[in-house]
Amino acid sequence: MYAGKHLPSWIRETEDDAERRTKIDGLTIDDLFRSQFRAEADAPRSPIEIIDWGLQHIDRLRKASVEAGEQKTKRLAGIWIPVLSMLIALTALLSTAYLQNKSISSQGDLKKYEISFKPKEDGYGLFMRSVIESYENAYKNNTDALLVSLDRTESAYYSLEPFLTEEERGNVWNQFQQFSFLCYQLREEPLNSPKRDKYHDSYLWYKNWFRTHLYQSLFGQPATAR
Repeated sequence: MYAGKHLPSWIRETEDDAERRTKIDGLTIDDLFRSQFRAEADAPRSPIEIIDWGLQHIDRLRKASVEAGEQKTKRLAGIWIPVLSMLIALTALLSTAYLQNKSISSQGDLKKYEISFKPKEDGYGLFMRSVIESYENAYKNNTDALLVSLDRTESAYYSLEPFLTEEERGNVWNQFQQFSFLCYQLREEPLNSPKRDKYHDSYLWYKNWFRTHLYQSLFGQPATAR
């Protein structure tokens, strides 16, 4: 190596002679190796077949290392991909279940509205309108129209009965009977009678009573003032 022969590349690249000699002098037995096929000091060079076999052996070791890494990656992928797929499927299932539950809840609310609230709303509105019409017909002494409007009021009451307690039914029915009697009394008064005006206060009392008590009984909350 001092003569410049058989130099490895990392020493041959050093152009300064002093520095090159220093690197050569610094070599130890741990920096060198011998082919297992050239164990003796003056052993001849290995045949090309041995060198080729060695290179193939090194390549096989390299491929084995690469394949081992790939197998580890595949093994991890084989574990995590199914887990992730299961999580995605579970998330989709839970999302679908949530949406279905929300849809069922909405349909339940709609059905509840159709079965319970809507009949109450329609019956209450018809009852109050019929009360107003009955008083107006009585005030005008329109007997035929009064009978029709009172019948309509009674029919509206019957549509609300299923939603009232026994006590509430009795209270509303009694007040309706008294209101009907008031309308018949008013109908008997001549149009020019001064007594007619006193019936108006009674009518307002009955109207407010129906509105307050019936609304509370049907919808569970007091009617707002208007």
